[in-house]
Amino acid sequence: LKVKNRLLIASLTGLNVKAASMGASSSCVLCSCGNPTSISRDTEQLCEEKCGTGSSSPQSAASCSAADQTAPACLLPGVVARNVGIPTTAEVLPEGDPEAGVEFAKALLRRLQVCEAAAELQEHGPGDGPAEFHEAVSRQLLALSAALDRLGRHPGLSEKESCVIDNSAESAGFASNDVSVLLGISVPTSPISAAARASQSHQNSGGSSGSKKIGRSMSLSKTRERDVVEVNFDLDGRGRRVQAMVEFFLDGSADIQWSASNLPIPMAYLVCLVQEIDLLSELAPFVVSSGVVHQFPWNEADRLVRIASKPPIPFVQGFEAVSQRFGFDLLDTPWEGFCLVECGPDWQQASNVGSTAHRGVPRPAPSEKGFKQVEVKTVAALGRPVGVEGQQSTIIFSGAGNLKIPRTLLPNWLIQWLIQKIGTFIYQKALERVAEFDKSAFGPRLRTSSLYATMHQRIMKFSEAKATDTPMSL
Repeated sequence: LKVKNRLLIASLTGLNVKAASMGASSSCVLCSCGNPTSISRDTEQLCEEKCGTGSSSPQSAASCSAADQTAPACLLPGVVARNVGIPTTAEVLPEGDPEAGVEFAKALLRRLQVCEAAAELQEHGPGDGPAEFHEAVSRQLLALSAALDRLGRHPGLSEKESCVIDNSAESAGFASNDVSVLLGISVPTSPISAAARASQSHQNSGGSSGSKKIGRSMSLSKTRERDVVEVNFDLDGRGRRVQAMVEFFLDGSADIQWSASNLPIPMAYLVCLVQEIDLLSELAPFVVSSGVVHQFPWNEADRLVRIASKPPIPFVQGFEAVSQRFGFDLLDTPWEGFCLVECGPDWQQASNVGSTAHRGVPRPAPSEKGFKQVEVKTVAALGRPVGVEGQQSTIIFSGAGNLKIPRTLLPNWLIQWLIQKIGTFIYQKALERVAEFDKSAFGPRLRTSSLYATMHQRIMKFSEAKATDTPMSL
């Protein structure tokens, strides 16, 4: 069973795993101090012990990251691991130490590597670790699986992936074989497998309008003509274009999918612009207010967020949406990027009569009077570092929601104008912020967060591996 689990992890990450002999010393994940270290139980501090300078207190992750970006990963004593962040397999852990395995999984989840964290928990069994941690990992896995399935139906898939979904027999093979099952949850390991799963789901449902909503955006309804609006426009006159498609459905909901390639914005900066939600008004037009409703402890991306906006739509005062947000590091997989996921909170009856809560957090009252409450279903965005040293970004976006306004108030010309207006505005503002990032409100947050330091390190190693066409290895 252990061999099968390790093969599963290796197939998921595509990495070569090397375990050091017992008794060897390890180094800090964020510097080259060489001191033996252990994984901290503190969600804000990765290394428990002192870090190389002889000081009595550990360095912060942000300051430590600047010391050496090629250092081995921070592990338990007796282990030497890969130099691209925390390793991805239980094979590098001491045998028979479930407590260490759980702490290792927590460290992986803090670094947005949920698949590797789940594989670690799977290695040690469901009885190890607190139930709330298992629930957090399972919740994030479910969100990731749904998001990757949605991205697998994106029209921006490569030609090779599109060919796969055209062949039903081959599609079924990919749908069943190129999938990892982690804690009982199936996760497509590549865009090809996600596209195949979407194709297989569509075929099984008969492609009718009564099929599951998860596959409807790529199916032809037998009862009506599809209500689709396409929008393609140039961002800067240099060949960088946005290709978008919006589809409306009879229940009032809509799907939107768009892609933009080779944007001159480094991925770490791009993630920072998105993550710092309270600064959204510096980037996007029509934003009235935005912020974090609640920050969960498992990692910096696991949070409830709220955005209120007021676009120029007739007879509509504004929109407000509260959503659950997750982030995932998929650089070690064929997805080759970072995945941002937003979904509607799972509001359940709370202890107080008449109130609801999501993961123990009470549902907040609307912040803007008269604004329509938007029902967020699933939003998935895949950001890929591309170009020399990963200094450019490609974005693939797919989302679904219900604006709760009649289609008659959204003529095609208004939709096209809004998408082009918002897209161009955000792009130009992002370029302005990147040009003087240190002087912007984003600069201090980029410098002080260990999330961005780790992400920068990961992207550098990923880009080096891509440049030489070799897998990232231990």
